[in-house]
Amino acid sequence: MKKNGFTLIELVVVIVILGILAVSAAPRFLNLQVDARNATLHAMKGTINGAMGIAYGKLAIQGLENESRVSSADYPDLFSKCGTDEGDISNLCVFRYGYPAADWGTLPALVTNLSAVEGSDWFIHDQNTVSVSGGFMSSIKISPKGFRDTTKCHILYENWLVLVDTAMYSPPKLTVVPCD
Repeated sequence: MKKNGFTLIELVVVIVILGILAVSAAPRFLNLQVDARNATLHAMKGTINGAMGIAYGKLAIQGLENESRVSSADYPDLFSKCGTDEGDISNLCVFRYGYPAADWGTLPALVTNLSAVEGSDWFIHDQNTVSVSGGFMSSIKISPKGFRDTTKCHILYENWLVLVDTAMYSPPKLTVVPCD
């Protein structure tokens, strides 16, 4: 007489093996949310790089890429979303040697869904300017909605040194500080 089906021991062994597989695979699947956030940070970094390239191209066509400061108040037709009032820094666009300045108004005018208003999809915060020998360095942090941690999960945009003595300028640096 032939028996059909599985014995109790076989079922227990299969359940134990499946449990071991689930425990070893769970951390990888639980980390998908962090991976998605980091991928989003890298996508925004690419968007900002693209906007920087377009801005530099527009300024280079006008012969303004070597100017230490170009404001949308001086050239209102270059960027349609930039303000023209020097007193209103919320939407005034400032460029240093062809690249967007690290401030509250310039990048939001160039990149969609980026704002200095908390609660927006992408939030600019922690604007900082530091004087150094012969020039300065300014930076801002760009975080996705719901993340305002100053130590992780943001993009750091830095306008490096403008050396007054030698008129040298280093293009801006974008650094992704990953989420844990």
